[in-house]
Amino acid sequence: MRGPINLYEPWDLVLKGLLIFPVVYVAAFSRISFGSITGMFLALIGVIIWAGSLVDIPLYHMRTRKPPFSKDAVHILEKRYKVSLKENMLSGNPRLFHSAISLNLSILVMLIVSIMLLSSKLWVEHLVIILITWVIVYLASDFEGGVGITTPSYVFLTPLIVGLVINHPYSASLIFSSGVLGIFLAHVTMLGSAKEEYGSPVISIGGAGNYEVYYALFIVSAIFGWMG
Repeated sequence: MRGPINLYEPWDLVLKGLLIFPVVYVAAFSRISFGSITGMFLALIGVIIWAGSLVDIPLYHMRTRKPPFSKDAVHILEKRYKVSLKENMLSGNPRLFHSAISLNLSILVMLIVSIMLLSSKLWVEHLVIILITWVIVYLASDFEGGVGITTPSYVFLTPLIVGLVINHPYSASLIFSSGVLGIFLAHVTMLGSAKEEYGSPVISIGGAGNYEVYYALFIVSAIFGWMG
């Protein structure tokens, strides 16, 4: 069963580390900023985001339908989304999952940082990026049996493009904070349809199936902050 700490595929964690540690290094020793967040603090946030991807914080439980998967389909989903599914398909109620609705620790950190970066002087810009990102991510995401909410990683381009169009001196913090909040709100909205869809043992916001979009947004925002 997928639990609070998930290390289903160690090499996947190593690959994510190879992607984020150059950003962490540059943040620690060069000029990268998200508004008032700079230097070693931003580097520390990057490390926590990387390591926090292993931890899901259970919030509550709900019953969802078990999909009628074959053994081959279960194997494909386990490989594609780096989840452990077989044990849960074969145990407990044959028709229902007792699904754990959880929040990934790395996303919790991103949410806290995003709220810290909100500026009352830029509320219109924040609102525009949040709303557009919310709608696009909601439309692009899906609810996949055995996994939960799945979001294509490329939708991180939505807050990036809108932020570039706005072209504000603090675009990096705008893109990151508003983008994270917009993506998060879209995922929370999708939980409303969970009972109507085939479910998953764990439905994680920021976990399997949707972590990459947050991760890509952090890396691209940091690079943008460095270039700007």
